[in-house]
Amino acid sequence: SSGINAEYGRETRDFWIMKYVGYLQYSAKDIPAARRFLHDQIERNPRNKKLYVRLLDLEHSSDTSYPNSAAVVSVFNRALSSSLTIEEKAGFSHRRLTFLEEYGDDVAAIIAAYDDHNKNWKTVIDEKKKESSQPNRDYKRRDNNYSHNRNYNRDRNYNHQNNYNQNNFNNQGGGGGGGGSGGGFNMNYNMQHAQQQQQQQYQQWYSQYAQQQQFAAQGQYQQPQQNRGY
Repeated sequence: SSGINAEYGRETRDFWIMKYVGYLQYSAKDIPAARRFLHDQIERNPRNKKLYVRLLDLEHSSDTSYPNSAAVVSVFNRALSSSLTIEEKAGFSHRRLTFLEEYGDDVAAIIAAYDDHNKNWKTVIDEKKKESSQPNRDYKRRDNNYSHNRNYNRDRNYNHQNNYNQNNFNNQGGGGGGGGSGGGFNMNYNMQHAQQQQQQQYQQWYSQYAQQQQFAAQGQYQQPQQNRGY
């Protein structure tokens, strides 16, 4: 016990506690020793929920024929009077009521557990269930805000780009205002490009025609091509 409670992390300490309890219960067949050890560990760590759960399992399975109802209920009562959190206590209260409904033979004890649960713990469980469903609504609300902001940013970027394109067109002479150069920059560029292509095709045809004339003078006449390209 002193070695287990040395300077270990909680997960490591709980692991070896459960290992030792399992050894006492199943290998050594010493249920009283396992019970005493768990009670001692609960005294040392009264806020460790796993110790109460393991003690409940020990008391529930110590008698092979039928669980000891008084011993199990005493563990539940100890957990409910401990320094566990309210949510953990509410869970133990619900398990106590379920156990008594299944194994209890005292009607008065069942009614008392039922009244105590509804009076002190049921609202805690209901509030916990209500809070567990709250993140889904918050997530949906965040999605709606995200969609709204995304649409807003998209429209703003579109308007900004549209204004930039319009200003760039006007600055290049395509605004259609008074004193402008007539058509826009793109129109002038397309007209110049078409004229250059037509001039290149004419020069190509003229080169072929001059070559045919030279061949004719040398007696090597060839029929000129009909597709002049202009």
